[in-house]
Amino acid sequence: MRERISALVGIVLLVLLIGVSYFYAVRSNLADIRYLPSENSPDYVANRIAVVEFGPDGAPRNRVIAARAEHYSDDRVNAEQPMYVSLTPGKAQVTARSDRGWTNDAGRTVLLDGNVRISRAPWNGTPELSFETQRLTVYPDPERFVSDTGVVFRRGADSTTASGMDYSYADGTIELAGRVRTHIVRK
Repeated sequence: MRERISALVGIVLLVLLIGVSYFYAVRSNLADIRYLPSENSPDYVANRIAVVEFGPDGAPRNRVIAARAEHYSDDRVNAEQPMYVSLTPGKAQVTARSDRGWTNDAGRTVLLDGNVRISRAPWNGTPELSFETQRLTVYPDPERFVSDTGVVFRRGADSTTASGMDYSYADGTIELAGRVRTHIVRK
């Protein structure tokens, strides 16, 4: 009888040792498994999205709207039909829109492509301003818009064409570059 009890205790100890060994073997293999997202696969996709950025005082600074946006793990964002709207208190509203847009640096610079249009609402007695181009770089923090492609600038009824531009909304300055031609309508 004693031999049977000894054999039974030995079997239980061996089964227990096998079970513990199996548990730690599986656990160590699972600990090494990590999810590595593909650079070509978005983290998330949003349709009809609107994002509002707020300043330190809690007031809205700008709003970005898109028909579709794809965000990637390296902070890239691709958007279809993006629109940027400034909401700076005490300044005229500026809107920039295009067919496509993207950022590769979490929104510090935004590239707009295809039928780009910027418009500034009439302000303090000045007429509406508008720009049309095919490619534009937006710098949201300094409130600057830069294009190195042909641009058509309109201020009221007057129009100007140029090879490029730098529009600082914060300073209210416009620099037109290369082959500038202006048509001023008589009053």
